[in-house]
Formats: sequence, C-alpha cells, structure tokens
Amino acid sequence: MNKEVKNVVKSLKYVLYVSLYLANFRKEFNEMKKQRRTFLVLLLLFTLFLSIPVFAEGNEKADFGWISILPPLVAIVLAFVTEQVLLSLFIGIFLGSTMLNGWNPFFWIIKIYG
Repeated sequence: MNKEVKNVVKSLKYVLYVSLYLANFRKEFNEMKKQRRTFLVLLLLFTLFLSIPVFAEGNEKADFGWISILPPLVAIVLAFVTEQVLLSLFIGIFLGSTMLNGWNPFFWIIKIYG
C-alpha cells in the first residue's frame, strides 16, 4: 500500500509540474499575441503613411497595363501561403504605392518634404 501511495504522489507531482509549465506557456503565448498585435498595428500605420503620396495631386500619368494586377495578386497569394491575411494585405498595399511612386519605395519622403 505504501508503494502505491508513493506512485500516486509521484504522479500528482508530474501533473503539477506539467500544469505549471502549461500555465507559464499560456502566459508567454498571450504576451506574444499582444506583441504581434502591436506589430500589425504599427505596420498598418506605416503602410498608410507610405501610401499618402498616392493620393497627392500630380500631372504625370501612369499607365501600368497588366502589371496593375500585381499588388492584389501578391496579396492573395501571400494570404494563402502564409495564412497572415492582414500582413499580406499590407504588403500588397505597399507594393501598389511603390508602383505609383515610380518603383521607389521611399519616394514619398521626397514628395512630402522635398
């Protein structure tokens, strides 16, 4: 009987260790989720800030033809491959604004401050 009690106590210790490990893992996972959410919000703001020159008035006319399908196509393919819809959408928006700025991703600095 004494051996059985020791085995039960030993099993309960293992259950306690596993539950403590899972509780710590859950806490770390929630922190990672918060960091990821913050990263996505910052990425959204950065993408929207980069797309400001797209709406600026200008005299130049851009005709992209079939290449204009590239940003939504990239966004859709990335969404399926990475399963990160928001990140894929932001990358598609960034690609579209880069196209409209003459394939220069930082041309908005010159347009705004130049």
